[in-house]
Amino acid sequence: MKIDREAIIRQYDANQRDYENVAEIVEYTLSESIERHRIKIHALTSRIKGIDSLIDKVRRKEITRPFEQIHDLIGFRIVCLFLSDLDRIRNIIREEFDVFEEDDKVNDSEIQIFGYMSLHFKAGLRSFNFAKRL
Repeated sequence: MKIDREAIIRQYDANQRDYENVAEIVEYTLSESIERHRIKIHALTSRIKGIDSLIDKVRRKEITRPFEQIHDLIGFRIVCLFLSDLDRIRNIIREEFDVFEEDDKVNDSEIQIFGYMSLHFKAGLRSFNFAKRL
């Protein structure tokens, strides 16, 4: 499958500031909610998928509409200190975002291989009510 690399780069570059803004909103929402629930975490990090990684994914998966079909342009990782906090974090994510896919790797056999457990979510922003947040 042939892809229009230049068109993808143009659209990616045109939306870069929007990705950064969304990442800031999500990070703020998560950190405020985690703090409000008095959960201690080790780290909250975010990343915007790089253009090379995006193009590679488009090629590998033969994606025709990358900005509609790829749902991990912006990603976040929350590292919990305690296993007991995983369900609390899960509930925060469900409460704050529109979750449309969830992958629970907590009971996965890969734990023995990689040494950690994880919950993966694909989610979108709910309408952001700034008045509620301030």
